[in-house]
Amino acid sequence: MDDTFSLTTELCEGLPVIVVRGELDEWTSPALEDAVHSFADAGLVLVDLSNIRFISSAGINALLRERATPLALVCPPGNVMRLFQIVRASNRVAIYESLDEALSAAATRAA
Repeated sequence: MDDTFSLTTELCEGLPVIVVRGELDEWTSPALEDAVHSFADAGLVLVDLSNIRFISSAGINALLRERATPLALVCPPGNVMRLFQIVRASNRVAIYESLDEALSAAATRAA
């Protein structure tokens, strides 16, 4: 897997999705913060971490801090998910194993 950081945004089924690749750390987490801020009026923002190779405490803080716009995370089983389990991230944000699962949950929530 490539460690090069990249961040893309897209709309899936009307929801903003921020796709993060590479390493999310103190140097790259400000880009994530900016992307989340750009969707400040959204009811929910999905952050897809399926292609994250590494996450630091700065990255975790960027994902779990309180904000007006709620986040939901897409994170398949593996090292990053294990870290989220250790810090009990699911007490702060919803975490789904796949984008399809997250979109389905969001659609159910909106209905």
